[in-house]
Amino acid sequence: MLGWPASRVAGVIAFLLVLTSVLAFFGFQNLSYQASLQQQVADNIASAVNTLAGAGGEATVLVTFDPNQAGAGILLPSSIGGDPYTLQFTSSSVLILRGGNAMAARFVVPLHLWNPGELNRTTADELARADRMVPKWEIPSSTEFSLRARKVEGLGTAVFAYKVEWTEALQAALDSLGNKIHETVLGAGELLATGKDVNRTVNLTVGKPIDRLQAYPGILIAEGGKGRGVRFEAVDFLGRPNRTYATTERQLQDHSRENPGPLTFLTTKQVHIERRHMLLLDHRVPDTDPLQYEQVVRIYLY
Repeated sequence: MLGWPASRVAGVIAFLLVLTSVLAFFGFQNLSYQASLQQQVADNIASAVNTLAGAGGEATVLVTFDPNQAGAGILLPSSIGGDPYTLQFTSSSVLILRGGNAMAARFVVPLHLWNPGELNRTTADELARADRMVPKWEIPSSTEFSLRARKVEGLGTAVFAYKVEWTEALQAALDSLGNKIHETVLGAGELLATGKDVNRTVNLTVGKPIDRLQAYPGILIAEGGKGRGVRFEAVDFLGRPNRTYATTERQLQDHSRENPGPLTFLTTKQVHIERRHMLLLDHRVPDTDPLQYEQVVRIYLY
């Protein structure tokens, strides 16, 4: 540019400035468009969850990233601006993560991040406890998943999100272990009828598809591959019970605080399942003469 008139140099500089501004404008427009697509993905998922919750019935919706499966459910883009993204779920919202950008949408009801199986009766406390065990779930924008609305007695409609391939075999294996615990407790026949205590030893065989089984009071969590399974089980306490049959509500609460769990199984493990009849010395049975202490039954796993 040596020897060029100053006016020509100024013109070239002005042109370059205008060109840079135009490119920046279109780049900004493109980023804004991608951000809006990102937000739309979050909004579409939240809308599906909220619609299932409000419908009041039972239904399962497939969320897919494959155009060939679009007729079977909800189709989401597998990439935005040529880049894959991550879906991060909590019980209250979904977050769409792409690069350093994040867009979120909230649910009007809690979303439960596990496969409910055949669950049809539970309590709000039990659902909340299961949600605390599975607080977050992340999947890439290529992984199909299901949204399922299920009617739960006493609670109305609950909505669940889970990956079918990751959880069906896992849930079946977990249910098999849970049934073994259940049958061991209830299968004592005449011993239970006579009100005697029952102590049984059982081998819980943990293997594929379960990589790890964790027992908490009232709930079992199985993990395998990229999935989790949840099962509510009638286990009141972890840890060996006290030798005495006379106790108090305070002592039972202390035992629960001292043994919060989890009791973890990585391979086959021998466990004790004990059904204990107890007298609560701080609970009296009304309208009895003389006054009698309340009798309770509690299940221990250790």
